[in-house]
Amino acid sequence: MSTMQCAWHRLRLAVAFVVLLIFSFIPAVRCLLQQWLFMSRFCQRGNRDPSIDLFFDPNDWIDKLPLLAGAVVWQDPGTPQNVAGSLRYHRDWTAAERRDLYDAYWNARMDVETGVPEAPPEAAPPLGVEGTLYPRALAWKVFVAHVGHAIAADNAGWFAWRLGAMTAAQLAFLVDSRSLFHWDPIAGGTYAVRTFDQNMATPGDPVRVFRFLRDHDLIAGNSRATVARVLGWCRSNLVHFNNSLDWQAYWQYGGYPPVERVLAGTFYSHATDPPQTHWTAGCHGTGGFLKAVLRTVNIPVESLRPVVERACEHSLCRFPLDELYLSHGDDPYSNLAYSDPLPDPDRLLVDAATYGAWFGAAVADNTRCDNVGRTVRDLAIADPSSLRMMRARCRDTASGAADGASQVMLELRGPHRGPYVSADLRAAGLWTRLDEAIAAHGGCAALPPE
Repeated sequence: MSTMQCAWHRLRLAVAFVVLLIFSFIPAVRCLLQQWLFMSRFCQRGNRDPSIDLFFDPNDWIDKLPLLAGAVVWQDPGTPQNVAGSLRYHRDWTAAERRDLYDAYWNARMDVETGVPEAPPEAAPPLGVEGTLYPRALAWKVFVAHVGHAIAADNAGWFAWRLGAMTAAQLAFLVDSRSLFHWDPIAGGTYAVRTFDQNMATPGDPVRVFRFLRDHDLIAGNSRATVARVLGWCRSNLVHFNNSLDWQAYWQYGGYPPVERVLAGTFYSHATDPPQTHWTAGCHGTGGFLKAVLRTVNIPVESLRPVVERACEHSLCRFPLDELYLSHGDDPYSNLAYSDPLPDPDRLLVDAATYGAWFGAAVADNTRCDNVGRTVRDLAIADPSSLRMMRARCRDTASGAADGASQVMLELRGPHRGPYVSADLRAAGLWTRLDEAIAAHGGCAALPPE
């Protein structure tokens, strides 16, 4: 719709408005007038999108899609009779709650920020308590903003993958409030972000997070390629925290790392003149970051913890749209696989068969523990030209260490000394490839210092 067409359309609406105003005592007419006022208000904004349907109501749309209607769920606060809280499906929402979703949808559709703060002070926990703890009103605002954004993105056709093609389980990662937080009576009767469900991340405004992905060209033509682009951004930008995990020092917030601050970068306050850095709270922080970021482009992410051993309580990720996995949340920025040239970030993803062979129920717990982060170690074996691998080989050459006791094997082994056998790697030519890579870089003396 051009500017002239929009003006003419508004004039016709004005004439019709005057005529219908006479009959505004009729509820149906009054409702129509309100819709037309809304159309007039957003007409100019709608100029950039001629396909926009200004009469679209996300609530009506949900009601027509049984799978989606069964997935849009809000967890109500608990009661003395039901401490854990009860689930309330969209069909049971009040008129005011449906209006909140309507407003959230149109904010997202028109690229208007929802008002969700990046680091809400009221959700920061008391001193000595870990997590992000939302009061009920703020939790609802965060939830409905994300549901509205998911529907707006789908209605606008911003991505090739659609909500209507997803399973109920996939939809739940996007439109069920428990994918963001859980009602927790122990945490002061708040909605708590849990480490092993949502991981360590405070979600931001979905409109602003989506803008970041769009403006940094991180949205591709399919979901797998989009995941790979985001993993590539993580590899180029995220830095694992050092020393102790001090939330205030790294992200200037007492709760879990705010996703928007991870995207923007923060300054580590315990350092002198620190650089602006995209700090992540390790594998749990990166898992939460990926969940919060990718949900704004309607890509569900599941956090996994396949190893129950306390020494190996790492977070892994599953991307159910393509049934792909990360073998460790830290994989994207592991410098073990910073080969020259860098591998395609898509190679960080493994399929379901590989994941099952590494972490399936039939696999011993010690072996599963050793397989955490295996993808980057496999990449390092295939191309050992990362500085970390070459430096390890140079130290071994200087010390004369045997293969089995080498620094190279130390880099590749898990906590239980698996999954590789040095003799097998020697037979597969790893040390030959390492020596060739070092020679191509001018020898050990030419490698930059650590």
